[in-house]
Order: sequence, then C-alpha cells, then structure tokens
Amino acid sequence: MADYKETNVSGKQWQRCNKIIIENTFGVVPRITLWEEQITSVGDQKFQQPSGALNIPFDPNATIQLMNPANGLPLGVTMTQGQIHVALWSLYMHEAVKRDAALIAAEAARVEAEAARISAEPPPVVSP
Repeated sequence: MADYKETNVSGKQWQRCNKIIIENTFGVVPRITLWEEQITSVGDQKFQQPSGALNIPFDPNATIQLMNPANGLPLGVTMTQGQIHVALWSLYMHEAVKRDAALIAAEAARVEAEAARISAEPPPVVSP
C-alpha cells in the first residue's frame, strides 16, 4: 500500500559536532566527548538527528591539523591538545575574572546606594 500523499524529495545531508563536553574532574585524566548529529535539509526545512559521539582522552602531546571551518581545508598549522587546554583554561580565567569583577562592582554599588539612603534619612528624634 502506498503512503498517503507520497512524494519524492531532494535535499542534502551532513554530519556535524553539535555539543562538546569536557570533563576535567580533579585527579582524573581529562576527557573530551564530541557529540555528533546528522542534519537533513529538504527545501527550507532542516531535521536534526543524534548520530553518536567521539570520546577522546586528553593527551597533551597529541597534535591536530587546524582546518578552516568554512571549507574544511587544512590551514597549514598544527596545535597540540595541550595548547587547546591552555586556550580553554585562559578562556575560563578571563570569563571568571570578568564575572567576579562585575559581582564586586554590583555589591559596591549596592553598599554605596544603601549608605546614601541612610545618610539622606533625617536623624532619629530623641525624646527627653
């Protein structure tokens, strides 16, 4: 039996990494999991479907070829997993320091506003 309103369609399909999980548990060899998905494009619709994962134990000396994300061609430059670790650690420190500075500034502003409010209040009246 034919499917109701069956029609042939054309499109394209590709695989991509859609999620990266880095486990950096204290005292354990770090591990990276690269989750993949398959994208199917038909007309103006795109369908996503999980398609597996790559589990990579951290090896600071392992070298990878850097590639252009726009076309997949090698850039002629390599990087080690150790260098990636340094870059990600630096990203974390940069963002953590920014966050902490914002929290300190917000707390200072709150304390200053509270002090201004208190100093603007009339002094309490003391009955003799």
